[in-house]
Amino acid sequence: MRAETILYVSATGVLQPLGYSQVVRVLKGLSARGWCYELVSLERADDLERLGAVDAMRQELAECGISWSPLPYADAARNVARLTFEVTRRAPGCSLVHARSYQPALAALVARRLHGTPYLFDKRGYWVDEKRDEGRWFTHPIAYAAGKRIERELFESSAAVVSLSRHGVDDVRAGVFGRWSTTRPAVNIPTIVDYDAFTITPSPQALPEDLAARLRGKLVVGYIGSLNASYKVDAMCALFARVRALNPRAHLLGLTGQPDALAERLRAAGVDVDADATLTRAPHSLMPAWLTHVDWGLMLLNSTYAKRASMPTKLAEF
Repeated sequence: MRAETILYVSATGVLQPLGYSQVVRVLKGLSARGWCYELVSLERADDLERLGAVDAMRQELAECGISWSPLPYADAARNVARLTFEVTRRAPGCSLVHARSYQPALAALVARRLHGTPYLFDKRGYWVDEKRDEGRWFTHPIAYAAGKRIERELFESSAAVVSLSRHGVDDVRAGVFGRWSTTRPAVNIPTIVDYDAFTITPSPQALPEDLAARLRGKLVVGYIGSLNASYKVDAMCALFARVRALNPRAHLLGLTGQPDALAERLRAAGVDVDADATLTRAPHSLMPAWLTHVDWGLMLLNSTYAKRASMPTKLAEF
C-alpha cells in the first residue's frame, strides 16, 4: 500500500443501490482524477451470497485501481470490531482514513490513537439522535449521555468534517459537538449525483416494455426508495390520492424494495393500485432510465433534529 493511499470505510454496502450511488460512483470519479483508494465496506449477507454480483463489483472497482474488502454486516458491536481490526491493520500505510458515518469513525478514532493516521469524519446525519428517535438505542438518559460523549470525541479528534447540509456545518463550527478550531475544515458537500448518468434527456437504456407501456401518456408521480421512519409515507400516499382525484392521468411509479408494503399503504389511502400504480423493484443501474419517465418526484420528509444534517440521495437524483 502506497503512503498516499486513502482508506475509505463505509458502513453502507456498495452492493446496495445507496452504497453504489454514494460510494462507488464517487470513488471511481476521484480515482480517474488521480486519487488512490482502498475500500472497506460492510455488506449484507444476502448481497454477499450473490457471488456473481460480488465478482462484478470487485472487477468494476479494480478497473479503476480500487481494491475492495467486503466485510459481513452484523450487529453494531461486531460491525465496529470488524471495522476496527481492518482499519487499524491498514492505517499505518495510509495518508488518511475517510470514515463514512459513525461506526467507521469509531474504527478510525482507534487507528488514529494507535498509529496517528488522521481521519475525515463524513458524518451523514446525527446518528446518536437518529437511533434515539427510532426507539432503538440511547433511549435511557445515561445511554444517551454516553453516546453523546463518544460522538463529541469523534468530532474533536477528526482532521476535518463533511456534512450533507449547511446546518450540519454550522453546528460543528458553533461547537455543538465540542471544540472546533477555525484551522480545521468543516465543509458542506450535498448528496452527490452523477450527472453523466442522471439526465433529463431520454435514456438509451430500454425498460421492460410491459412496464414502460403502463406509463405512456400518464402524469407519472415517482415514489423512489424504501419505506422507513425518515419519510411521511402515509402522507405521500394520501397526497397522490388527491392528485389522482384531480387528474385522472396521474399514475404512481413506485420503485422500492418493499412493493407489497407500499401497495398496502396506497390502498389504505384509497388508491386503486391495480389501475393507478406501477410498483416494482429496479436495480440502481436502471434508475437513470426510470427517472426519465417521472414528471413529479414525491418526497415528504420527517423534520427532526436528528435529520438536520441529512440530505436524501433521491433528492439529488430527482
